[in-house]
Amino acid sequence: MHGVLPKEKIAERSKRQKRFYILTTFQYIKGITFHRGEKRVIGAYTKNVGGVWFGVACDKQRVFGTSFAVSEQEALRCLLSGIPFNVPFQVLSEPSAFAENVLASVKNVYDGKDATQGFSLATEHLLAYTRRVLEAASLIPVGYVASYGAIAKAAGGSPRAVGNVMARNPFAPLVP
Repeated sequence: MHGVLPKEKIAERSKRQKRFYILTTFQYIKGITFHRGEKRVIGAYTKNVGGVWFGVACDKQRVFGTSFAVSEQEALRCLLSGIPFNVPFQVLSEPSAFAENVLASVKNVYDGKDATQGFSLATEHLLAYTRRVLEAASLIPVGYVASYGAIAKAAGGSPRAVGNVMARNPFAPLVP
């Protein structure tokens, strides 16, 4: 693989530089240890549908992030911001069947249609409060709205704290 820096050089970079390096070269590929020593690779996939780029970061069973944007680079940047820093991933051109299902659901929600498929969201790397807010927001049906104040009452905290969580929502638009 060309363009890959040695591990020593990557370790010298700051978190922001390392994330930028991963995003711009698409070459940081490595297995990750999950539960009970199981090795998996998180795949990042993007797809252009009608001028909008949709993205998903997932393994074979769980979704680590979803995004939509006007450019592929922006969709990948949003995916990268939702993946835990210490989790390597691989950008692939061909999505798996699971990733295709997630992308189809993201597109349906984006279009205002109901996406009843419940995907397992990887939230264990998120703070407990963030998980509570995302769980409360995920209960909002497609086509309905809720204020940050209403979500704050359900999850605890303040409307401003809910707004901060939602600004960094790694599962938009699956979790509204």
